Amino acid sequence: MSRAAKPSRATNQGPSKPTGGELVFGALELGAVVEEAGGAYRPTMLVFLDAASGFGFSPHLVREVGEATVAEAWRGLLAEVARLGVAAPPRVRVADEGLARALRTAVGGAVEVEVAATPEVAVFGALLQEWATRGAPMSYFHGQAFPSELVREFFAAALAFRKEQPWELLLAEEGILFDVPELGVEGAAIAVITDEGFGGLQIFPSDEALQALANAEREAQAREATRNSRAVMFYPRRQLPDSLREELKRLPFAPATGPIPAIAALDDRGLQRPLLRSDYAIVIAALRAVTQFVADHREALDEGESVEATYTVSCDEANVTASLRLGFPQSSEDEDSDASRPALEGSGPRPSANSVHRLKLTLSGARPAIWRLVEVPSTMTLAALHRVLQIVMDWDDEHLHVFRHDGREIGPSNTDEFDEKRTELWAVLGPGARRLRYNYDFGDDWVVDIEAVEVHEAEAPIAPRCLDGRRAGPPEDCGGLTGLHALVRRGATEDFDPARFSIEAVNHRLARVARASDRAA
Repeated sequence: MSRAAKPSRATNQGPSKPTGGELVFGALELGAVVEEAGGAYRPTMLVFLDAASGFGFSPHLVREVGEATVAEAWRGLLAEVARLGVAAPPRVRVADEGLARALRTAVGGAVEVEVAATPEVAVFGALLQEWATRGAPMSYFHGQAFPSELVREFFAAALAFRKEQPWELLLAEEGILFDVPELGVEGAAIAVITDEGFGGLQIFPSDEALQALANAEREAQAREATRNSRAVMFYPRRQLPDSLREELKRLPFAPATGPIPAIAALDDRGLQRPLLRSDYAIVIAALRAVTQFVADHREALDEGESVEATYTVSCDEANVTASLRLGFPQSSEDEDSDASRPALEGSGPRPSANSVHRLKLTLSGARPAIWRLVEVPSTMTLAALHRVLQIVMDWDDEHLHVFRHDGREIGPSNTDEFDEKRTELWAVLGPGARRLRYNYDFGDDWVVDIEAVEVHEAEAPIAPRCLDGRRAGPPEDCGGLTGLHALVRRGATEDFDPARFSIEAVNHRLARVARASDRAA
């Protein structure tokens, strides 16, 4: 593994030279990212320090800590001790038992290895962090490592993307499958997102990761889902760090007004890491491909059709092939379902693909009444109906939910008796069964009564659509019915108008729900 020359003091006390006495040994996880043929990773620094003087021997950077890398670090230490003309250490203190075992194997009994606290290593790590970050403010150029032409290319691609406004057509949870073999990107998924109207995109390693984020219920799950992802967002200038605002003044290609694009990259723990040149290349390719994708297929995307396309795009002085696919079903409809939880079977034959259920959705207990009239395919799964309910009520799918029918629970959780991904609407709202309940957010405890008003045959399969409705759905986390009624008494505000309901806005999103639900269910 590589050797690195770093600050040679672990403390600011005593002479900065080895004494030939006891050493301390430890492993420090670094914030920097190393890019090699096998991919990018955060290295770990293996370091030996003189316990008496605080002298730091040349550390080793390793990808993984194990017996082989510890043995390599030990051999490097012995070579440096001989070069410096000091005695080999009589003993080494190590805080971690696993690290101590690896070191004992390396020294072969020639040196005593003691397991005890090593505060010297923590002090060295703090000094190292101070040294590494001193005078290195945030920059588009990452310490001058990136050429101006690359940053210019990023700005051009980002601004063209923003001008196309793809978030008007695409839902954040609709992953666009994304492949750029020349950049090592295969099986990735792009989510087009909005944030206070400024927009952006996020590139996930897989569609499964994107859907895991959409279904995450806790911060730890969200962090897990965003591992090794990259994002581009547009920010108001006032939200940028001072260093970037100053840098923008010197960039002739930066926009004079309006939101400013910036990149973020997350590591394999879901934490933000320094940018690599490959991040710029991948993000530029994604921005340009999505921009062209939306420009070429705007009408089809607006109608909720499945679309695929391949483009040759330029990024970082090279032309690469970017393939995009949106809305195509997975190879197996139920491959992610839990086979141990069955579907709730209906009575009678399965209806045709043209069969339509007209449903009235009423928010239980709301005064004045909040309701929607929708039409959906009879063969739609309850997982897909869940997505319809979220859209027509203008919820964000931030909480748990479950369907209840005749005392039985149908939902996404392993604790639910039946699997919503395997249960179809006709099976619970067939002949003689007209009502179903949907419970969302067990804290606010919203209950939507689902009534089958009519079942009929259409000339062809339909996409979900809203026919009518009244009043706005309650905001997330508003405190249940008590909180909703308080908002109603307060009347319209900048944040919430209880009387507002736009059937056009709902149908604009519902036009794509069948495509999105096939991927999310």
